[in-house]
Order: sequence, then C-alpha cells, then structure tokens
Amino acid sequence: MCWLADGVQFNRAYAQVPLTLPSHAVILTGTYPMYNTVHDFTGVGLPPNVGLLAEAFERYGYATAAFISSLVLDGFWGLRRGFQSYDSVADAETFERGTRQNLDRGAKETVDRFLSWFTVRPPTKPFFAWLHLYDPLSPYQPPEPYFSGYFGHLYDGEIAY
Repeated sequence: MCWLADGVQFNRAYAQVPLTLPSHAVILTGTYPMYNTVHDFTGVGLPPNVGLLAEAFERYGYATAAFISSLVLDGFWGLRRGFQSYDSVADAETFERGTRQNLDRGAKETVDRFLSWFTVRPPTKPFFAWLHLYDPLSPYQPPEPYFSGYFGHLYDGEIAY
C-alpha cells in the first residue's frame, strides 16, 4: 500500500472469486461468497438481508448511481439496492435466448452516461458512483489508436483505452 496526495494506491489486489458477479458482490458487500451466497450465475443473486455499500452511502445522504456495462451485473442480481440510479444494459430476453447482442456495451457509452449524470447531480452533495467497464474481456478489440499501438497485446490495449 502506498499513500498518495489524493488517495491510496494498493499494489496488490486479490479477487475472492474469479467471476464477475460474485467478485463484485464481494466488493459491494464486504462479505465472502459463503456469506452473501453469490457463487456464480446459477443462484438467484444477492439475498435482501446482505447489505450493500450503496445502501450505507444512501442512508448518509449521498447521491448514488451505478453505470454498468454488462448484463452479468444487471440489477436483477440484487446489486441495485441503494443506488438511486442504476444504468445498465438490461435485456433479459436476449440473455434468455442465449444471444450475445445487447449483453454488454462499450466503455465510451457507459462513461458518457456517467458523465451526463455527474454534470447534472447537485454539485454540493457528496456522491458514490460505481462505474463498471466490460471492454477488457475477450474478444479484445480496442478502438484505434489502441488497436494498432498495442497490436499483439490487445488486452493491454483494452486497458489503456
């Protein structure tokens, strides 16, 4: 861990679960999968008795918003609680049909939606925002100039983008 002028940098991070949904459930609840019961995509999601970070921020008067780039973190998994705004790619019918269309959206669109929210929120009110980007997952196809600049290392190009 390294203290910086504007925050803290953690040099090592360990995921409790190597899957998006249960890993984010750990991050947003501060609990292990054995307690929050989110192990994979076969369950019903986060139970209502497990508190979320956004609920705590909302209780203390924060503006709360989430901007999600993948259906795997959609609100129907129980992660929506406490967020006054939960902007996701929700298209459960497409998910049930097993097609990839509308299961995720690019970082630019999600970041643009976050920036729109950020510029209209009350400027004096503290906020908690969750911005989730899904681009650095296979297939790696970063936009130019990242595709050319990281050719042969397209995962790194996605991260740089």
